Amino acid sequence: MGTIQRLLLVHSSHYDDQGKVVRADRLIDKLSVANVVHSALPYLAAYVRSDVEMELVEDCFEDVNFDDPAQVVAISAQVMQVRRALDLADEFRKRGKVVLMGGYLASMHPDLVSPHVDALCVGDGDQVFPQMLKDIENGCLKKIYKGTSEVPLDNIPTPRYDLIKKDHTVIYPIHATRGCPFKCDYCSIIQFHGYTYRHRPIEHVIRDINAAKKHSLFNLIFFTDDNLMEDFEYAKELFRQMIPLRVVWGTQTTINIHKDRELLELAYKAGCRWVALGMESLSQTNLNQVNKGFNRADKFAEQIAQIQDVGIAVHALIMFGLEQDTPAVFDDTLKYLEELNITIAEFFINTPYPATPAGRKALSNGIIIDSDLSHYREGYVVFKHPHMDAEMIMQNFWRVLREFYSIKNILKRWLKSTYKNKIYHLTNSFYYWLKIKRNIIPVYFGPGNQKIE
Repeated sequence: MGTIQRLLLVHSSHYDDQGKVVRADRLIDKLSVANVVHSALPYLAAYVRSDVEMELVEDCFEDVNFDDPAQVVAISAQVMQVRRALDLADEFRKRGKVVLMGGYLASMHPDLVSPHVDALCVGDGDQVFPQMLKDIENGCLKKIYKGTSEVPLDNIPTPRYDLIKKDHTVIYPIHATRGCPFKCDYCSIIQFHGYTYRHRPIEHVIRDINAAKKHSLFNLIFFTDDNLMEDFEYAKELFRQMIPLRVVWGTQTTINIHKDRELLELAYKAGCRWVALGMESLSQTNLNQVNKGFNRADKFAEQIAQIQDVGIAVHALIMFGLEQDTPAVFDDTLKYLEELNITIAEFFINTPYPATPAGRKALSNGIIIDSDLSHYREGYVVFKHPHMDAEMIMQNFWRVLREFYSIKNILKRWLKSTYKNKIYHLTNSFYYWLKIKRNIIPVYFGPGNQKIE
């Protein structure tokens, strides 16, 4: 091919049930989807030579120009985006582009992806992406490149935040750690990163935050880490150095952070205003069965109170359809969350991804009733549950969404809450209410929303 002159970086959207690309066409959707952060492509772009022209395309916001003059197209996709991602790859290849693909889809289902691309990356893309580009130029591109989870994170350059279009993102991505030390059966993270938990040098994280601030209008960042605070001492030192930066942020972590008051206070001083915690279930038997026994259901109320007492709001992540769930789980969960004054709850349906321990168990037990990977997301039940049929789960899932995010309940929780930054969370709750009113599942405000007519 010779020297690459233009590179197109595409983050895939997905199709709705009518075969239409899911896009944020309305203003309310643009505002809310803008909170979703896709960090992989800006990080990969930082490894590309400065003389290569690049454009980052978010498929959920804008039309994709298949006739773009780029010689090389790099696509990032999640599992549920499989149909759209493969169609994107096929269309670009028809036009003679060299197509690369990475992310969870390519890493967890390489055999499915391989026929549609010129090369794919399994695992961490930043380890192999520069080599893939060199091999394209030298005419020796391989079919599969593999990144490992054993390499230290000491030399990651600052992401190309300048490639993120201003009307697409208002919260900029940062990451300090990769992976998670736990082994929850349902989680795809451990399939991607292995059983590793790695840290970046704190001075590099601070450097990236300062770079992101130059682009963010509101000093808003989001830690895309799967479990930012599990190493208490590392997190404390990071937060100490963040305090002068005056940023506002949220992240995902575990409820274990309740154990260290100093950690929580430093996080708040550093700008943390909310944390998403995977509570998953109020049943300890369920938690034990999915290998998440470090969560103690009988301690949730006390632990959440300790976190919210410092001013950090808890966003509870709840999963319906675990093995021990009965129809009573929906009302029991609603009542419990209301009693705790949880401002935001993200409701999920148990989804046994094929490449996870839970998925392999479901396959071996013969309970998978839908093998279409594009259905492995909220809005679908893909397995046979021992106590409830799919229709019952879906009807109650929607009922919980509508009741939890009713105007009455939003205001009641908000007025009784003790965390700080209450206007932000009230606004988020009303975003959810508006989406649910339009029959859109509001998980993470994201481009993965599935509208149910």
